[in-house]
Amino acid sequence: MSNSINVEKITAVNFYDLSPTFNTKIHKHNEWEMFYVDSGEVNCISESDSRMLKAGDVVFHRPNTLHNTVCNGKRSATMFNVLFLCDSPSIEFFNSKSFSVPDGAVKALKELMQECSATYKISEYPILLRDDAPCGGEQMARILLERLLLLLIRECEEICFKSTMSIASLESSNGFIDEICNYMREHIYGKLSLDNLTQRFHFGKSFLCEQFKRSTGSPPISYYLDLKLNEAKRLLREDDLTVSEISEMLGFESNEYLSRYFKKRVGHSPRAFRKMLINDASLRKLQ
Repeated sequence: MSNSINVEKITAVNFYDLSPTFNTKIHKHNEWEMFYVDSGEVNCISESDSRMLKAGDVVFHRPNTLHNTVCNGKRSATMFNVLFLCDSPSIEFFNSKSFSVPDGAVKALKELMQECSATYKISEYPILLRDDAPCGGEQMARILLERLLLLLIRECEEICFKSTMSIASLESSNGFIDEICNYMREHIYGKLSLDNLTQRFHFGKSFLCEQFKRSTGSPPISYYLDLKLNEAKRLLREDDLTVSEISEMLGFESNEYLSRYFKKRVGHSPRAFRKMLINDASLRKLQ
């Protein structure tokens, strides 16, 4: 694989302030897309999975991939994205990738955002130059984008290398399992898939699943769903939220999915569980 990246053309640049209810139509385009979350949280949905991104995260969509973006209904967000043409073999590194922008690439990202703001009429398609665009702005934007992409590859490969070198110590201490569990707790109100976890912690699926089950007794996603289940039980005990509201907050696919999983694990539906709590409280008062 060639170790260089050549961006032929930037075809769109967007800066958006998104409302909590923002929801794009499912779409695709002929360009690569880099989508960066500057603040807030958004759910990026593609053909293969759904990923909840927080501030500082970036996701890439390869050409002609169906995708859309949805805010969580409670928080607003700001985002920056670039559509660009590139057929360099190295660009495949970013195929369906999402990750937090490493510290070593943050400055390059900010420089790209500034150059695009100075050069282009933002959020217009087809893209147009500003009347006061600086000399060589288009070329500089392409160069900065190429630089950023190369830095992201370097930084991610370095992180992966360090993780691989430390696997032996991680296995002995199971420290990385604790990190994964904490990460799941932090994202209990989002959506995580096995792909999200392997990309975030730079381990293969088989290795991660084997080590996680050995340490916790459960596969990663089952463990994550049980965390959500315990949170759902807490909300049923402590709040007046409806089952539908709880399902949406916790990122379940649907109200029915939560109810089925709840009954499978608890033995009662969420509504029956809440009703039993109320009855028990009444009995305690009578005693």
